[in-house]
Amino acid sequence: ASTMTPVLTASLLLAAAAVAPSHAPLTAGPGAPEPALAPTVAQASEFVRLKGVAAKDQLAGLEELVEFCHSNKAYQERDKAYAAILVLDPEHEEARKWLRYKKDRRTGKWVQRGYRKPKASKDEEIIEQAREKRLDIDAVYVDTVMDLVEEFEEALGPQKTKAEYAELMELAPDNERVREANGYLPIEIGGERVWKKKVVVEALKARDQINEQLDGYRDEVPEFEEAEISDVEDALDIDWDVALRTDRFRVLGVASTSEVEDMLGFLHAQWDLLPDLMVEKPRLPRDFTFYTLDGESAKEAFIDNHPGLEGQDPDEVASLASTWLATGDGVTAWAAGDISRIDVACKQLTNYYMQRSFGVGSDHGWILEGFSMYVNMQVCETRLSYLVVKSEYVDNRERDAADRFQDADADWIDLAAEILDEAAPTRLVDTLGKNPNDLSPTDYVLSYALASYLIEAHGRRTVQSVLRKIGVEKLGSTVVLEQELGMTLPELQEELKGWVEQVETDRY
Repeated sequence: ASTMTPVLTASLLLAAAAVAPSHAPLTAGPGAPEPALAPTVAQASEFVRLKGVAAKDQLAGLEELVEFCHSNKAYQERDKAYAAILVLDPEHEEARKWLRYKKDRRTGKWVQRGYRKPKASKDEEIIEQAREKRLDIDAVYVDTVMDLVEEFEEALGPQKTKAEYAELMELAPDNERVREANGYLPIEIGGERVWKKKVVVEALKARDQINEQLDGYRDEVPEFEEAEISDVEDALDIDWDVALRTDRFRVLGVASTSEVEDMLGFLHAQWDLLPDLMVEKPRLPRDFTFYTLDGESAKEAFIDNHPGLEGQDPDEVASLASTWLATGDGVTAWAAGDISRIDVACKQLTNYYMQRSFGVGSDHGWILEGFSMYVNMQVCETRLSYLVVKSEYVDNRERDAADRFQDADADWIDLAAEILDEAAPTRLVDTLGKNPNDLSPTDYVLSYALASYLIEAHGRRTVQSVLRKIGVEKLGSTVVLEQELGMTLPELQEELKGWVEQVETDRY
């Protein structure tokens, strides 16, 4: 349980100032000085007063801009000005009228109905004049309010300060000072200056660095050597086509040489990459082996004869795309298709790393699935293996996500943006509480997006701390994420929504 500290809005601050109790003695005689307001309340009230003065000037400037745009048929710019007016004056009659807002009698809230965005003016000179006027109007108000925020920052506190910056972003989104205050940075894309959230800029840099490191690890993969077949493997009644090894892994295959070589090369480079993403680097068991089996006969012989699968239900094991040996030093991959077998082998290696490094088990599905799919997309550019529990009791949005989820080429970051755009504020909380068997298609997409966000926007030390606290210290995912990222889960969901909307998706 946590104790919530109430946050006073500007209007409540004024009310609090008006009714602040006097602690002077009841017997104080005539001429006793008036009790002083608490400094922070008085300062916050002064901030509200000064901001209100500036807002009147801003409102007048926007109304003049509306008249200019309307008389010159620059209707898109007019409606943008009206939208800014509503930030300052939510009850503004003309703005509500032109933007087609009506008050819901039941809820008392303004609802926009039937609004259609006007056609853009063809008079580029008028459009440019309108934009310049808007920038000039906004600049005066922004500078005034931001100077006030900085002056009264201690009295306002971090939450109110953040809210003021967010309001300015809604009011004056093209103002550079406002963008910087809200965590946006300018970058060059295609020769143009584009503003992106700081976490997005950091993510783009991080992704480039990850790709460079991975390229280096691929170049450093040693030449493969012939792997010796053990007595246990020789007794399986399987004719091995290829048996190769590095100093880290063995891959034995009833498969093509190219499949075994690709799998071994990916696994070797992946083991170097994992600490770059999450810091920890556990030891591998001696002769850690992956078995890739193409065909039912080899698969059946392995299930029937390998002692590492003794005692397990053969039919259940056969229904899987991959399984671990009881000894913990071997993984099978018998999914249909060479690419799928490589995909599942790489995914199993990440899950092994998670369990050995952080003690993350199957009760944290979002971690095992989200991070392993992220690593697979980096290492082998596939995301083919996952568990999906289908149910007829899902809404249409979930069904749509399920259909698109099954597309191997689907852009999951784009899909995550669509899901979060319509999601309830607690949707992410639901995903964090499931094991892999209970994850829905939407949960998989959000797990993948959240893992991508943590790795690229916050870095390896934050990822390490999050995973250690969840796995080793056995703390809940919600508690850990709120502690490490300094925001509530609904706030994180909103932050994740903004991140996935802005981040480049072509390499996901």
